[in-house]
Amino acid sequence: MEKYAPMKEFVTVFQEYSKTKSEKTLNGPLLKCLQVLSVTSDLTIFDPGSGVSTEFFISLHQLVSSLDAQSGALWCAVSLLQRACQSPAARAELVHTFRFAPVLSRLLGAQLICDKKLSVLNLLQELTYGVRISWQEAHLRDLIPALVQLVDGSEKEVVGLALGVLVNLCYKNLPAVYTLLRCVDIRQFLRVVLKVRSGHRNVQVQVCKLLIVLDSITGEIPDILNFVTVTFSTLYDAFKANNVFLMRHTVDFFKDVQSNKHYHQMLYKYENYVADTERLLGLADQASSDECAEALFEFLDCLVSLRLPGMEALHRPLVASALGRPWSCAGALQLVCSVAAETRRRSLARGSQCPGDLRLCEDVGRQLEGGLDRLLTFFHTSGDQDLLGDAAAQTRLVALVQLLQEMCRSQALRQRIMASVNVQTLRKVFAPLLGADSAAEDCRSPDLVALYVHALDFVSGLAAHDSGWMSCYSDLLGRRSVQAVLATALYSGPLDVRMKVLALTSTVGFSAERLSLLARSLSDLDPLVLIPAGRGKPAAAPREGGGGAGPFDMRPLLSLAQEQRLDGLLAQFKELAEKNQIQDIMTSSVMELYEYKLAAMEHSERVLLSSLEAANEHATQMQHRVAQLAAEISRHHQLLYGSQQCVEGLRAEKAALQERLQQSQDVADKTQCKLIEEFKNRKAVVNELNNTIEDLRKAFALKENELQSAKMAIESLHSKENDMKLQYSSLESSHKDVMLKYADLIKLKGKLEERISKRERIIQDRDSEIAETRKQNDALKTEVANLNMINKMHEKSIHEKESEVQRLSTQLSDLERLRTVIFDLTSGQKKFE
Repeated sequence: MEKYAPMKEFVTVFQEYSKTKSEKTLNGPLLKCLQVLSVTSDLTIFDPGSGVSTEFFISLHQLVSSLDAQSGALWCAVSLLQRACQSPAARAELVHTFRFAPVLSRLLGAQLICDKKLSVLNLLQELTYGVRISWQEAHLRDLIPALVQLVDGSEKEVVGLALGVLVNLCYKNLPAVYTLLRCVDIRQFLRVVLKVRSGHRNVQVQVCKLLIVLDSITGEIPDILNFVTVTFSTLYDAFKANNVFLMRHTVDFFKDVQSNKHYHQMLYKYENYVADTERLLGLADQASSDECAEALFEFLDCLVSLRLPGMEALHRPLVASALGRPWSCAGALQLVCSVAAETRRRSLARGSQCPGDLRLCEDVGRQLEGGLDRLLTFFHTSGDQDLLGDAAAQTRLVALVQLLQEMCRSQALRQRIMASVNVQTLRKVFAPLLGADSAAEDCRSPDLVALYVHALDFVSGLAAHDSGWMSCYSDLLGRRSVQAVLATALYSGPLDVRMKVLALTSTVGFSAERLSLLARSLSDLDPLVLIPAGRGKPAAAPREGGGGAGPFDMRPLLSLAQEQRLDGLLAQFKELAEKNQIQDIMTSSVMELYEYKLAAMEHSERVLLSSLEAANEHATQMQHRVAQLAAEISRHHQLLYGSQQCVEGLRAEKAALQERLQQSQDVADKTQCKLIEEFKNRKAVVNELNNTIEDLRKAFALKENELQSAKMAIESLHSKENDMKLQYSSLESSHKDVMLKYADLIKLKGKLEERISKRERIIQDRDSEIAETRKQNDALKTEVANLNMINKMHEKSIHEKESEVQRLSTQLSDLERLRTVIFDLTSGQKKFE
């Protein structure tokens, strides 16, 4: 399904609803579209830059303006806006261009349950963050008192959100501050705010913000040291609670305080930066979301840029922690770049006078060298991503290019980078700009323009050391699309981007021809295209035909009787003043005159308020119209740019075709000359062939005579042929007899072959039996040999035993004789006794 299909369906259904105002349409297909969009997983559909999203938000604004607080579609639209606010680019457009805050502020005046009130305040906090109010707007008169009442209430969850919305409205917006001063006693209000300061951490942050906002009004300098303490503790708790909103707001406000000249100096009085930073740094590896890690590293980058004493001891762990993060976090890359730049600055500024700075610079350089392979791998994979429409990928790649630029200041790292990064990899980054279909895409968003400028600056740095990169740099600068991006950066880019563009014009590759091309691109740009929708100041013209009063409303302030009464009082006062009898004027008459004056002022105030509301509504409509026209102009500009590219391509193709045509014409002329010469040669050959034909005709006549004689010979041969046919028939009959005998012989042969095959099978069986018998015979022979050997051994053993028996028999006979002798001797002695 198409990416913007749900938005297109919503716009179509809303147009039908706006014509009929049917509750069935509202609670049916329109509500279904809102529910589908409020749970979408693709937040890029809410990003500005496409005409579909512009029409969608304008239709949504009209829908929200027409619904009451009891409508379910309204709260579904609130959920949808909360979902859209998760996209930073969409949130900026919702704040500055489509202005949903005035429409939603009226909901605070209704009787809402706590959950709905929290939903509205959460959304208003998002839609008022960073808002710029340059004149008194009608919704402030009701919104700010409602917020003050909520701050003074007893609901703790509501107090922090209401205070946050109030601070967003008053920060750098004097009309909102003046409205706040008119509706409350500021001293008493600050006392109320300070009472709730000990509550939730978010309340403490908002109180610090409000004190800094009102310091020029109240004359009291806020406690900056307490603000810094609250900032560290808030970031610690918000990080552990995974509260991205609180972290983002705290970091952004700390950056604003840091940019203030007066508060900037007071920030250096805080003494626990190192300990608190170490405490925060211990949480960096525990980040459960990239957004929390992004805010944390952004805050650490602010601390590095402050150049606080003692912070150099944390540079190594800061780099190690940032390099250990996944490269989906652009803040980590920016932090590494800031630390590398700071250590290099310190080593160059103090040099050999401080060996510690040199060692620190070397250590950071070794850390960067160890993480260079991961950085280069990430750079190669980033070039393959679809950068169009992906603001996060653009921001990450900008941070990576800036880090690689900083690393190139080291000769050893620069050699490795130049060996690993090739021209083709970098061209992938410029592919959306250089592609043939670039006219169909928006390649001039601020993030993408910044990316291209930083990438060109990176290429210019490499071009100073390698001729291949110089040719790539020169080729890129020669592209008209690249020059158009540089022109856009000079018109509407931030300060650092403009400085880089101006620095690029002084490089070697930026020749006079390139400067002329840049000037032509600047003159071709339409300034209206470059004015962001919602950033201008539309005129507060009154609405025609209804509702509000214009600045020249001719309705009388007083009735005729009141005017006559007022004229009589004024004449009486004038007469008494001429008679010097002012003291005789009755107090009731003065009070009556004062009441007339109050009535006239109240009427004038009502007229002015209605005129202001009409002007606000008209300004919002004009902003919506400007957004539509900006999207349409941007689309036409891209189409025109694409058409120009096509025309240039066609011109180049035409020139190439003309050159090919001229070459073909030259080849054709040469071929024609060859063909004319060949025709002459062939004509001579034809003449020779004609002469040959005449000779052949004469030879043919001779051959014809020979043919007649040959025919007569053929007739004689035919008679011989008949005789041969008779002989052939007799031979054919004898052949049949031979074939019959041959068939009998084949059958006999088959039988003999069958008998032979049987004999062969019998012979094979006999051969196998003989082989088996031979194997058995060999086995028996082996066994007989073994038995003979055993027999010989046994015979030898028997001989040995027989000799031993013989020996023992001899011994036995000897012993027997000895025994006999002994017996005889003993028997003889007995006889003698």
